[in-house]
Order: sequence, then structure tokens, then C-alpha cells
Amino acid sequence: MTNYFDTSALCRHYHQEPGSDVVDQVLSEAGATHIVSWLTVLETQSAFALKVRTGEITEQTLVGLRSRLRADVVQRKLQVVRVLRRHYDRADKLLQTYGPTIRLRTLDALHLAIALDLQAQGRVQNLVTADTAMSTVGKLEGLIILNPLSPRNGV
Repeated sequence: MTNYFDTSALCRHYHQEPGSDVVDQVLSEAGATHIVSWLTVLETQSAFALKVRTGEITEQTLVGLRSRLRADVVQRKLQVVRVLRRHYDRADKLLQTYGPTIRLRTLDALHLAIALDLQAQGRVQNLVTADTAMSTVGKLEGLIILNPLSPRNGV
């Protein structure tokens, strides 16, 4: 089983919040591969910084979270893929198609484009996201969605 994690799901592995138990269970599946993009890595660090600004965590905790994320990338617990021009082009098409009716944000469209590209290559089976709009569009585009906030995942 291979999973692509967006930021809304991955953050739950590093900071306890609703759905963290499901994310941790997915990440601990024997033989599974977990893919993120450099966009996910960057956004996750931004999400950690937001938690400092809002008082959810301390700056000392932030340093520890960044260190854990870096270690997971270095140890290849998370395989990181590049964001390519074709991903931007696909994200543009997704925004044109779904943007008028679904609140699909720019970076979420980019995550979807990456996941769809990886699926087309046979490298990803599931998109792990806690984002409702991404879940909706992902399903419409044929992705299998694992939403850590949804009890219907069967995880």
C-alpha cells in the first residue's frame, strides 16, 4: 500500500489533534510506503510555526517537531517527491474545473495534482488528507481517500 500525505494529515503525526491516531496507524502499517512532496514538507513547517504563534506549542516544541520531520525524511520513512511543472498545469485544470463550485485552494489543488500524477504512474493508491475539499475533488478524480477525521475509512 502506498499513501500520499498532504499537510492536513501529516501534521497530525507530529502534533496530537483529532485524527492523529488514524494517521499514526496508517504510518505504522507494515510494508506500506508513504510519500510526501517538498510542498508538504514546507507547509508542515509553516503549520508548526502557526502553532507557535497561536500558543498551541512552544518554540522548543517547534524545534523538536522540525527535527522529527527532518529525521523521517532522512531515514526515508517519508519518501519525498519533487513538484514539477506538470503538477502546476494539472492543478490549474483542477481549479478551472472545480474552483467555481468547490472551495479548492491553490496549494490543495497542487497536492491533488501530485497525488493524481503518482496514481497514474502506479506509485500511489491512497490520498491521506483531512481536508474536505481535497477529499471531495480527490474522489471525483478517482483517488481513494483516507480521511483521518472520517470514521468510514476502515483504517
